[in-house]
Amino acid sequence: MNRKVLFSALICGIAVFSCQKNDSIETTLTPLNLSIVADDASTTQFIDQMMVYVDFYSAIDEAVSLKSAALEGGCATVTRTNKQGVPFPVTIVIDFGNDCKGLDGKTKKGKVTIVKSAAWKDAGATRTVTFDNHFVDGVKMEGTQTCTNNGSQSFTWTGDITITNVDKTTVQRVGTKTRKYLGGFDTPSVLTDDVIQVTGSCTVTKSDKTTYSRTILIPLIKKGDCDFITEGVVEISKTGAEKYTLDYGKGTCDNKATVTRGTVKKEIELKK
Repeated sequence: MNRKVLFSALICGIAVFSCQKNDSIETTLTPLNLSIVADDASTTQFIDQMMVYVDFYSAIDEAVSLKSAALEGGCATVTRTNKQGVPFPVTIVIDFGNDCKGLDGKTKKGKVTIVKSAAWKDAGATRTVTFDNHFVDGVKMEGTQTCTNNGSQSFTWTGDITITNVDKTTVQRVGTKTRKYLGGFDTPSVLTDDVIQVTGSCTVTKSDKTTYSRTILIPLIKKGDCDFITEGVVEISKTGAEKYTLDYGKGTCDNKATVTRGTVKKEIELKK
């Protein structure tokens, strides 16, 4: 074979191999990409717990002393402001001070502000939630969430939330989530009978520049008497990688979930 032809063939072969290598899809389930899913589950847990006490305060803000004592052991100060003679809009400020350890065992500080356009149970009512130097167990939450009552005990949340972990890494979530009460809606002062179905999707950006989309494939179920999501499946999709799924199970209250990628499965433990 002519040397020029041989050289050209080698170059073409290298180029093809290079393109195939660069275009290959990551399919392995390594400790690194398992941690992406585990961290996502932890962020979900954190945001969900925030929504619980926002819902709680929004539902029974007329009993501020009860709310403060019942949920935070009395260390939070709750104020309610509205124009005289006009019930709404109303602004609720929950001030956790610098060291408020609630009955849930978590230490909170800073403020959460909720602005309500109408009563919590009124269809069409909105709530805008913002955070002022708000920390839970050293984890900071920033951003704004807007909630709309869709009627039929269903609420849609949209917004942009950034969480700064204790190690200073950040996670930003931008998206929409719908929470529908399957139980406990008419007893806002009792959290343990709540059964909430969650659907929706978001885009996630981490401080290491990792970006992925997160979609709930099978509705998640969160029960008030369990610290963990008990049912549902989430899909995590990242450019250049085969999709993951995170399966929370079929209703058992435990800290287990299963990560699947292709034919590979791995059980992980969820953080409380």
